[in-house]
Amino acid sequence: MEKKVLVMTGGGTAGHVLPCLALLPFLRPYFTEIHFIGSNSGYERRLVGDSAIYHGIDAVKLNRGGRNIFKAFKVPFKLLKAKKQAAQILNEIKPDAIFSKGGYVALPVVLAAKKHPRVFMHESDMTLGLANRLSRRRCKYLFTSFDTIEGDDAICTGSPIRQSVYYGSREDAVKKYGLGARKPCLVIVGGSSGAKAINDCVFGCLDKLCEKFDVLHITGEKLLTPIERDGYKAIGYTDKIEDCFALADFVVSRGGSGALFELMALKKPTLIIPLPKGASRGDQIDNAEYFAKRKAALVLKQEQLTSQTLLASLDKLAACKAALKDGMSSLSRIDGTRKIAQIIIDDCKSI
Repeated sequence: MEKKVLVMTGGGTAGHVLPCLALLPFLRPYFTEIHFIGSNSGYERRLVGDSAIYHGIDAVKLNRGGRNIFKAFKVPFKLLKAKKQAAQILNEIKPDAIFSKGGYVALPVVLAAKKHPRVFMHESDMTLGLANRLSRRRCKYLFTSFDTIEGDDAICTGSPIRQSVYYGSREDAVKKYGLGARKPCLVIVGGSSGAKAINDCVFGCLDKLCEKFDVLHITGEKLLTPIERDGYKAIGYTDKIEDCFALADFVVSRGGSGALFELMALKKPTLIIPLPKGASRGDQIDNAEYFAKRKAALVLKQEQLTSQTLLASLDKLAACKAALKDGMSSLSRIDGTRKIAQIIIDDCKSI
């Protein structure tokens, strides 16, 4: 078999890495060697593990707001350094194809690829992030989760979803956390870093929450608060999110695209509390409203988040459970994993 080499890149958050890992089982039968270019300082290396040959670069976070003029001034120089590091790695590897999931870690890799004939990119959100806007002209195909990005290069596929998500064990989660045997289980997750605003609100109405639900609360490792209560379990992080989702009758989630597409695929009634604009570019608000307009999820804005509004929204979530599942069932192009992998493979067969 002729050697075929693939480079994957992405980073900044877990949402830029996990979709790459979701594609790996479908790409491995074709590519004999798979590399991943991530940052030296981030946790991409930990997430990738032994799944691919890892290379680190000194990636720099893009400064959108420009609040610190000195940091903003340094960004172009640091980006140029990262681009040179990426170019050296690419020259050594000589990949047949490059797949970018975006984020500031991926930008120098795509820029270093120059006019490589086979650079593929995926955008998770309804609009292009800054790194992907700067990368787009270098790419042959832009895969999108949503049907809102236009262009001859754009292909709406849905999101790359880890297939393990479909095989979570509710039984294992019940045994591990001691929840879900007597009451409906509510899983609260604020993203890979947690969400302090959501956590504080949950702590403020925990007694009333536990009257109606068994609560599994994924707080984020740095925000974990030791609270002992019957019907409540707080954990900082889990590498078995599929078991938590299998346990869930209802979910409270941030508006990150990756998590939302997984929950839509699993048809889990979800209350979305998106990260507000200012703390992000507003992409989570757009993602949340997209699914709310299609009657597939409920949304509670963080600006309106109180103990009272959270409890009221959860009551509505329980009452709308059947309608929300119908809304999720009507969605198209949710799991794009196979389609993305097949397009990459088919395109590379002409090499």
